[in-house]
Amino acid sequence: MRRCLLLVVLAVLGCCLLIACPPPTKMATTIKVTPSKAVVLPGDNFTVDISVEPAGGVNVAGMQLNFGFNPEAVQVNSVVEGNLLNQGSASTYFQGGVVDNQAGTVNNVVGVITAPGQSVTSPGVFVTLGCTALVSGKPSSFALSNVVIGNKDAVAIPFDSPVIDQVVVTVSYDLDLNGLVNVADLIVVVGLLGLTGAPGFNKADLKQDGVIDVLDMILVGQNFS
Repeated sequence: MRRCLLLVVLAVLGCCLLIACPPPTKMATTIKVTPSKAVVLPGDNFTVDISVEPAGGVNVAGMQLNFGFNPEAVQVNSVVEGNLLNQGSASTYFQGGVVDNQAGTVNNVVGVITAPGQSVTSPGVFVTLGCTALVSGKPSSFALSNVVIGNKDAVAIPFDSPVIDQVVVTVSYDLDLNGLVNVADLIVVVGLLGLTGAPGFNKADLKQDGVIDVLDMILVGQNFS
């Protein structure tokens, strides 16, 4: 009898603790910069998502940011609104900012919800950048600045330091993309001998010196499968 009574008391205490100590909620809003590929080749197209995960109980009604990148490694081709602010079919105003591929900046990207009293509390992608990889061996150096996130009362929302994944631009000696590095790849280089341009202008410019010549053929030969 005493044992049963003790079990009942413990069960009641356990329920009280669960009620008194609810599961911890997320303390700060987070921002993530996530490329669609971790490793790319010169000339590859890829996207970069900048997403927001609001803290528990936090509503979001607008956001602005500047995006920085290494213009030697990456070129930004497009800036497209994501699904963060238009959840629930909310109407929005979005401005893709000013892209400067020489300076490596996309400045004044901004979006707001234009439905009175409406906001979002679920995670989503604020903006998607369409990019092209340029020269191998160069870091992408993605960075965010001038970031402001606001709620529907026009109060700035605190957030953790952004989590930023970078892209590695590398080279491939498999120029004909058949899964092997062999004579067929040498033939690709031979067909382009003498072409010149900016370093890494062509996938056959393996040495990244702006000219396709026997040095590129040597690199292929030294990497035969």
